[in-house]
Amino acid sequence: MLVFLAAVGPLIVSGRIPQRVFSDQRVYHEVAIRQFILEWPRFDFSDYASATTPGYHVVLATVGRFVSDSVAVLQWTSALIGAGFVAVLGWWIGRLTTPWRAVVLGLPLACSMYVAQSGAWLLPDNLGWLGVLAVLMLALRGPRGWVGWAAAGLVMAALVFVRQSHVWAAGCVWMAGWLAPSRVGRESPPPPRRLGASPFGGGVVAGLATVPALVLLWWFWRLWGGLTPPRFVGLHATGANASTPAFVLAVFGAFGVVYAGVAWESLVLAWREARGWVLGAAGVSLTVALAVPTSMSVSGGRFGGLWAVARPEFVIAGRVSPVIVGLAVAGGVVLVSVLRRVELRERLVLIAAIAGLTAAQCANAQLWQRYIEPLVLIVLAYAGARIAGGRWSWRHWIPPVAAGLVLAAVNLGALRSEKTVMTPVTGDVAPGQAPPPVKTP
Repeated sequence: MLVFLAAVGPLIVSGRIPQRVFSDQRVYHEVAIRQFILEWPRFDFSDYASATTPGYHVVLATVGRFVSDSVAVLQWTSALIGAGFVAVLGWWIGRLTTPWRAVVLGLPLACSMYVAQSGAWLLPDNLGWLGVLAVLMLALRGPRGWVGWAAAGLVMAALVFVRQSHVWAAGCVWMAGWLAPSRVGRESPPPPRRLGASPFGGGVVAGLATVPALVLLWWFWRLWGGLTPPRFVGLHATGANASTPAFVLAVFGAFGVVYAGVAWESLVLAWREARGWVLGAAGVSLTVALAVPTSMSVSGGRFGGLWAVARPEFVIAGRVSPVIVGLAVAGGVVLVSVLRRVELRERLVLIAAIAGLTAAQCANAQLWQRYIEPLVLIVLAYAGARIAGGRWSWRHWIPPVAAGLVLAAVNLGALRSEKTVMTPVTGDVAPGQAPPPVKTP
């Protein structure tokens, strides 16, 4: 936690802001926060300057109302949220491995551009991912009794209040409920008398636990006439993005290199014990990637991040990126190889998470890496802590540390930005006014 704050602190103190974040903070989220500061506690959620549900903005507006509404104080609050996210992940995987290994496994996520920048500036991503992490922790453990299910329901409702697109996490709760009464993946049988005494009963209880989150989502849908505030309908709700499954696999493939120790060990073992699964994963991933466009396209919502390797000069037939396709195949192989080494119940919950995120992002016209990368890193860090026992080789240590250092250097590059947090917004939009939905990933 302190390391994360030390890393993002210079970015906040500098007063500078990179172009990728500038419009998000100055034109959108800061505007929404200041609107809620003025309205506190009688918030008008019918339309405001963010495409997400208002939980993050309400939290920061409360700080702005009772502590200080200065940009620096709001940014430090956002940094504390990001530090909490990283700290919870470290504590969680630290229970499965040694403290130093937990640090190494969590370093890529802590230094990820999408996590560090969301901590240094006013972006709601980290609070949403903290909620996702909490749901995963409860689902992988298996909620126990009324307290466990109430906690799962409360966390899900809070998560939807922060980011409506994360409603997919309910699938993890449902999977946990269906598995809770069984001995799947357990070393010992569950208690004989408890809530949800059958798979059907467990599923019903899990479904009931997520009702508040679903009702909250329905309430916002009625209020907005859609799944985003009215001014953002043209940005995110313009149709499905069929390239999502291929891109999710490609991100797993890219970070499979970062977790080379875990990935390589798992691949060697899978090739020896379950070669058919490896070949099947490669074949299915190749088919999925070739069936959809994998070239960079601004109009198609495919730009920023990893899409940089899919520029027109690097594609075949105007739609196929060999790099994205290759990474997607690698991602499918990495997933099958790694997940087969965790307990079956954990495997099913993690598959539910990956499938849920993919389905949710298929409904978003903007296929941006920032919506996918944190979950990929959470899954790989958890799997690494769960299965990478014994003596570590250089493949376990060097790639994650090197990736963390490179990503940290990229983040510090924001110190060279010419824009500052007080730079006037140019064009037709001034701070405090309703902006048009134009964002960068």
